Amino acid sequence: MATRFELRHGSLLRALTLAAPAFEFVLFGVLISYGDVAPEGAAPLVALLILGSIAQGWLVYSAHYRITEHAIEIVHGPLRRRIALVDVLGAVPLRTLDRGAVVQLRLAYGRTAVLTPHDRTAFLGTLEARAPHLASNGAEAATRFAQ
Repeated sequence: MATRFELRHGSLLRALTLAAPAFEFVLFGVLISYGDVAPEGAAPLVALLILGSIAQGWLVYSAHYRITEHAIEIVHGPLRRRIALVDVLGAVPLRTLDRGAVVQLRLAYGRTAVLTPHDRTAFLGTLEARAPHLASNGAEAATRFAQ
C-alpha cells in the first residue's frame, strides 16, 4: 500500500503555470496583428512555447511523493526517481531560506536528498513506520520546527 504526499508549491508558481498558455496565445495575436510577422512564421514559435508551458504544467501539477513498502518514489510528470528505503539512513526536518520547511534524507554512499512535502509531519511519520531502521528526529522534531 502506497501513501501519497503532495509537494509544497507556491501559489505564484501554480498561477504562472496556468497563465502561461493564455499569455502565449495573446503573444501570437500581437505578433500577427502588430509585428509584421506572417502567421506562418509565428505559429511554430508559439506552438513550441505552448507545448513547453503544457509540459511545465504537467510537471508542476502531477508532482508528488509516494512512500511504498520498499521505496520513496518522487514523481514529476513523466520523470520518476525511486529511492530504496534500505538506502535511507536518516531523515531530518529542516528549515531552509530558499525552500522553507523541508525533509533532508541522508542516503547511503554519502548522498543526500531534500524533499518538500506539504505535510511534513505526516510524511516523517509514514516514513518511520515503513522504515523503522531510520536514525530520525521524527515527527516530534517536525512539529517543533513548524512552530
